[in-house]
Amino acid sequence: MQYQEIRIELASEHAPPLVELLCERELGFQECDQTTLDPPPPGRARFRLYVPKDEAAAVPELVEAVHELLPPEAAVAIALRDRDEDEWRDAWKRYFTTRRIGRIAIVPSWEAAAHTPLPGEVTLAMDPGRAFGTGGHATTRLCLRLLAELQAEPAFAAAAPLSILDIGCGCGVLAIAALLLWPKARVLGVDIDPEAIEVTAENAERNGVRDRLRAETTLVDEVPGRFALLLANITGPTLLELSAAIVARLAPGGALILSGLLQAEAAAVKARFIALGLSCVRHETEEEWAGLLLRQPAPALTDPASGHRVLS
Repeated sequence: MQYQEIRIELASEHAPPLVELLCERELGFQECDQTTLDPPPPGRARFRLYVPKDEAAAVPELVEAVHELLPPEAAVAIALRDRDEDEWRDAWKRYFTTRRIGRIAIVPSWEAAAHTPLPGEVTLAMDPGRAFGTGGHATTRLCLRLLAELQAEPAFAAAAPLSILDIGCGCGVLAIAALLLWPKARVLGVDIDPEAIEVTAENAERNGVRDRLRAETTLVDEVPGRFALLLANITGPTLLELSAAIVARLAPGGALILSGLLQAEAAAVKARFIALGLSCVRHETEEEWAGLLLRQPAPALTDPASGHRVLS
């Protein structure tokens, strides 16, 4: 399949408005850093988008919107290039090798047959396709560490079946890790990028969890029900925008793992979710990124005979 690659590079401090623009237009993108393919030079941010050839007519208008949005000091550079899906996958094969994050190992599909798991390892076989999140980015690693720590808590380790919502599921790495950590759990993954939904479904099939994972483009504020665990590895401004909708879908006593936010954004994001009734129990950082583990208070239990509060 043929795609048009859009590569946008700009001064790092001007990246947040660009991210907001891409999210508003519901465009899937990858932000490159020193752990990803094609890292930018110091002080610069680089984004890559892949547009199917039959949608390429919309690209000139997007390029114009980016230039109109950003000031001259952002020093925006935009490059367009036709790419083939096979070329993309070959590039990943040269770069993407097995990664271990704690006891979680992310193994590219082309290395899965030769991989020998370590004792106690949770192994994910992943093919990134064109979707975000192979474990190479600090935000994904932060989420995976917090997931593993949460699973080690007695209350969450014993929870079955656990209902999980993955907001911005990308290639499905967090959703699938959660399903492997909690063998009786079920996940709903949502993403604004239809390509991400396809890649998530393919990776779920590859890891034998397809029957427990549903992926769709439903918007967060349209997702019915509440979930014991929510995952959201999306940008700081988007977390603020969706904060009320996210909290409304968290069950009493549930946990929320957030990342995708810069350390400079973490205080504002944390404050917003605390104002909505959550408590922050972990605040982790890696490079310039932050990850948060928040909890929804459980309702007080009452003895129906006496009416007195019961501690659980």
